[in-house]
Amino acid sequence: MAWDAFGQENGAPDYESFVGSLGRLANEPTASLMDREVGCIILGEPTFFAPDDWIEAPENWSNSITQGKSYSTLDPVGALLWTQVQERLIGGKDLIREGAARELEFGPTYGEPALAKRRLGQGLFRVMTLENYRGTCCITGETTAPVIEAAHIQPVAKGGLHRLDNGLALRADMHILYDRGLISVDPQFRIRVSSRIRELYHNGTVYYKHDGQELQSLPDDHALRPNRDLLDWHYREAFIA
Repeated sequence: MAWDAFGQENGAPDYESFVGSLGRLANEPTASLMDREVGCIILGEPTFFAPDDWIEAPENWSNSITQGKSYSTLDPVGALLWTQVQERLIGGKDLIREGAARELEFGPTYGEPALAKRRLGQGLFRVMTLENYRGTCCITGETTAPVIEAAHIQPVAKGGLHRLDNGLALRADMHILYDRGLISVDPQFRIRVSSRIRELYHNGTVYYKHDGQELQSLPDDHALRPNRDLLDWHYREAFIA
């Protein structure tokens, strides 16, 4: 959820790096976290007070809180906090009744411009990979161009290169599952589907029919086919069996 909502604004260039950072904090290997749902709290209409209007922390506030804390307005401490918040808001509106009666309103569509490093060669890698596979998803045989993407077998973040033998043409949903280790291709070009899809999402029928099948599409030039060592790397290091 957190990655789908904020992407690289989580502070990582890709999903695997994002999960790797969490793994280091939790002292767990990245592979064990790849299939976990990372939740988040999204504030729809935050209000920021000037420093002079900041509210002092309540007496029962602990400096070791890491997952948030809530207060009820039925509790004396919570009621006091809410009163202080209302006093600082312009107009002193009754925000409880107003908020309950209106639909969710979003703020500005765009934020301030931000500099970001571009991944060089990505565009050419995509064009050449799709041409190499004749615009066909190698797992499903899908040829609808807008949903066919170029996937790295070994991610750039893990030392992978923009080489045609490090690329697979995959339908968008297959690409996501491949990057998250829920689908893999073994060195014999057979498709492997993780049992965790069924366990986590209580479905996956559309994916399990491909398990154990050979790839439906491969480059004509054997030298440009997926590198077996790279496939083996993904199958051993990234795939969640």
